[in-house]
Amino acid sequence: MLSGARYSAALPCNDLKRAKRFYADRLGLVPADEHPDRLLYEGQRGTEYLLFESSGMAAGSHDEMRFSVADIDAEVRELKEAGVQFEESDRHRRHAPAITA
Repeated sequence: MLSGARYSAALPCNDLKRAKRFYADRLGLVPADEHPDRLLYEGQRGTEYLLFESSGMAAGSHDEMRFSVADIDAEVRELKEAGVQFEESDRHRRHAPAITA
């Protein structure tokens, strides 16, 4: 079925300029493609993340974006230095330790 498909995520955003600053300043991400109503971010191996202008908002009750990294401690340290705040999460402990920003 979908096991061979490429996956991507899309979330509503009510302030694209603010979101773009956050992703750049706090996460070091720059849009691969920009339009007045949407920002597209591209990662490794064809991963994509789309933010689109909307009056609706993401509920925040689920994972909205996940990153797989080689050294989680180093990444968290750098992100904290950039001002990102974290909290422990038990939602996905069955797979691996999880933190939420």
